Amino acid sequence: LSNYVQCGKVGQYFIYFSSVISSTLIPFIASEQLARTYKDWLALMRPYVLIILGGAILVCFSGKWLFPIVFGDSFSSMFAYMNILMPGYVCLGILTLMNAVYLGRGDVKTIFKGDLIAMILLLLLDIFIVPKYGATAAAIISSVCYFLLCLYLWLNLKKHFNQPA
Repeated sequence: LSNYVQCGKVGQYFIYFSSVISSTLIPFIASEQLARTYKDWLALMRPYVLIILGGAILVCFSGKWLFPIVFGDSFSSMFAYMNILMPGYVCLGILTLMNAVYLGRGDVKTIFKGDLIAMILLLLLDIFIVPKYGATAAAIISSVCYFLLCLYLWLNLKKHFNQPA
């Protein structure tokens, strides 16, 4: 369990990084001084998404030896869980960047709806699957739910720009 919990703490760095970027962009997006079109937003986000992907790749390739060095030998199992969770953590980082558009345009409803549905799905799957299959199942469920939430927000994103969805 401690290995899984530590993975969650490492995953928070993807959200923290994106939150800093996202929160600085919200006023500019709200005033339409920045990213007026979906294409502009994609160009603006490209370097941040590449940094998130680069960080994920670095963690996936170095984690096997890095986690025990940083956290101690008892965290050697962390690597397996982290590789399962990493696609979801990348999605969390990206959806945090997308939230700047939703918040800047005043659409908290879509974020809330997506978060609520993802949370309910996560809870139900955890209740019925994790007791039987353990931490690996929990990691898979979390990663899939984070991906689905990111996909939902991405599919609804274009309507917030001055071009047809």
